[in-house]
Amino acid sequence: MDKLTIKNYGSGELILSNSDNHSLKLSHEQANRLILFARMHTVEEFVAQLPKLLSDHKIVSQMRDFFDKATTSSERWNIKEKFARLVTMVKGYQPSHPDKVIEEIIVP
Repeated sequence: MDKLTIKNYGSGELILSNSDNHSLKLSHEQANRLILFARMHTVEEFVAQLPKLLSDHKIVSQMRDFFDKATTSSERWNIKEKFARLVTMVKGYQPSHPDKVIEEIIVP
């Protein structure tokens, strides 16, 4: 199964990239929306909202495949939680190193 790498930057931006070097950059606001939705909603609600949260159909399709291939509800929950546990930055925060990667996770 392909992997999706998520890099969380000091600026609050996220970059999601797959093994084909296809990537999607999310602004601070878009990243917060994705993370907060993952925190506040069920797996099913999160998966259903992916097309609205992410503008890239390739990344959305790959993420849906991760959830579809998960064999248990616990595995599906763990995938969603990788997004829910990402660090968020408050609006207006001025990082000292905005280009520094503060987190990097691999999904699934």
